[in-house]
Amino acid sequence: MTRSETFNFSAGPSVLPEEVLRQAQAELLNYHGTGMSVMEMSHRSQAFSDIFQDVKARFRAALSVPDTHEILFLQGGGTAQFSMIPLNLMGEQGTADYAVTGHFSGNAAKEAEKYGAVHIAADTSTCGHTRIPQQSELRLDARASYFYYCANNTIYGTEWQYVPETGRVPLACDMSSDILSRPVDVSKYGVIFAGAQKNMAPAGLTVAIVDRSLAGHELPITPVMYSYQRMIDKDSMYNTPPCWCIYILGLVLAWLERQGGVEGMQQLKHARAAKVYDFLDNSALFHPCAQPGSRSDMNVTFRTGDDALDKEFISGAAARGLLNLKTTPACAPYLMKEKNVRLFADHKIYSETELHARYEILLENYSKVLRIEALTMLDMVQTDILPAVSDYTAKLVRTAAEKKSLLGDAAGGYEYKTAARLSALTETASEDAAKLSDALLQAGELPSAQEAADFYQAEVFKDMAELRLAVDEMETLTSRACWPYPTYGELLFSVR
Repeated sequence: MTRSETFNFSAGPSVLPEEVLRQAQAELLNYHGTGMSVMEMSHRSQAFSDIFQDVKARFRAALSVPDTHEILFLQGGGTAQFSMIPLNLMGEQGTADYAVTGHFSGNAAKEAEKYGAVHIAADTSTCGHTRIPQQSELRLDARASYFYYCANNTIYGTEWQYVPETGRVPLACDMSSDILSRPVDVSKYGVIFAGAQKNMAPAGLTVAIVDRSLAGHELPITPVMYSYQRMIDKDSMYNTPPCWCIYILGLVLAWLERQGGVEGMQQLKHARAAKVYDFLDNSALFHPCAQPGSRSDMNVTFRTGDDALDKEFISGAAARGLLNLKTTPACAPYLMKEKNVRLFADHKIYSETELHARYEILLENYSKVLRIEALTMLDMVQTDILPAVSDYTAKLVRTAAEKKSLLGDAAGGYEYKTAARLSALTETASEDAAKLSDALLQAGELPSAQEAADFYQAEVFKDMAELRLAVDEMETLTSRACWPYPTYGELLFSVR
């Protein structure tokens, strides 16, 4: 299957303009006579500094970002901003408003609860997140440090058609999936962020636009890498930034300018979306998920109303080139497609033999990493966690028995219930560990790198996830003094 025959409608990583990819290809081995790829450059070199400043200027121009706001090129994906925003903005008020209109805003609200009080100003889960709340429905707290919302919900196909009015409360917005698709009055926002892979560049880069007046008030526990002020002071260069992703963003921004900028994108996406919605609204088989007035122009979600038909549609779409490859083993074979082999060979990047070696190495590294992680998991569970939890369970049983002997039958309920649950979980974890161990033995016997990688993804990874479920619950029930490993909070912030 060739690129021209493939239509990738994934929400992210999404398709990049072909002329951008071809320019990157032409400059891959020798960027502007430097004799180096951008991937090899020091981020402190003059060549990359020129790229960086050009990209920053183009981005500021594209969204008309005022001088009051700083543009930051960060790592950690959009998900890192779920922590970074409350760490920097929660401040003395210690409370924030969140509008939960989909999966990612829900996750952001849960993460923010670690750093302060979260007030749910709107929640559309009761209607399956099929619409955006109106301004009159927002239950706003005038004392909140900020109001958080996600502008476009890829999973549910909804998009905010207005900017919430929150008075003096700053707006924090996740624009990952609709940034650069329409004009934005940036002056109305305290923080805007976007994971680049959905609309701008490869995965690995997050762009944040931050009102400088809000920086410098981070919580004391804020890691240095999560400080907006530190990143502003260092112009996103506190550590090595994702240089290649920033370079690609610059090519995309230059391409965007040639298409008429964000205004041109707005007209184009609206025209395309209108055609799709018109078809769906008049279809006897398909129906759009989002309600009128809340529908996204960026991504259209639809169903048949029958799960079996939905699966048949997805299968048929994949057979016709509408791909959404979700794993490394699924993507890797496309390296060896005839067109791709010819492309690399014609431009003297890789011969067919070299490309096949790359393909094999990619799959072998994938399997190797999962194997190491699985073996490490087994070692942690079998030699540390299970013995520790077993000892703690025995302690609970002894305590319960002592309470019962001293205080009567009514005493010791908590200890008995907790011990019973932990005992059940240790049995489950032990069985899951044995299952994972068997899967690793099977994986080692598979004859090809592709078969092994497929097995690791389908079976080993699944077994690891099942084992983790039991272990994660055990951690919540086991005394911190008895648990053999530091918690995430201790690792990240060194606080108890």
